[in-house]
Amino acid sequence: MGVLVVTSEYGTGLIRATLAAVPRRRTVLAAKAVVFAALGLVVGVLSCVAAYLVFHAALPTGTGSNLSQSLTTPGVLRAAAAGGVYLTLLGLLGLGLGAALRSSAGAIASLLGLLFVPNILVGMLPDTWQNTVGPYLPMNAGDALYLLHPTPTA
Repeated sequence: MGVLVVTSEYGTGLIRATLAAVPRRRTVLAAKAVVFAALGLVVGVLSCVAAYLVFHAALPTGTGSNLSQSLTTPGVLRAAAAGGVYLTLLGLLGLGLGAALRSSAGAIASLLGLLFVPNILVGMLPDTWQNTVGPYLPMNAGDALYLLHPTPTA
């Protein structure tokens, strides 16, 4: 969605009207980013919380696993909301690529390449390098936002 926020205007030619109304490109891009981030954050957080609730409702009762934690369990609501934050950050990355490349296909391909190709390349490295570099890759760094790390109980 972030890519399409910018590139759809370039594809249809409506960017000329937008820049005629507001000639400063940075102002236009900042306004698009703020509106997208606000809307993306609300929709992302609500959809991640809703997805968690649907998943939780679909679990069989009495499973006794870590999957059956309620939304009020410490850290669960934070993790569900962080999923929406991560989606918003990916959308803003796409928005930036769309503004730089001005092509929907090019920006989407670049975004997917930026997210998935480094994981594949690091997977070919020795284990010690994977453990050193892996946590800083975009997909793995995003996982740190929404993964639960349960504390061991005695």
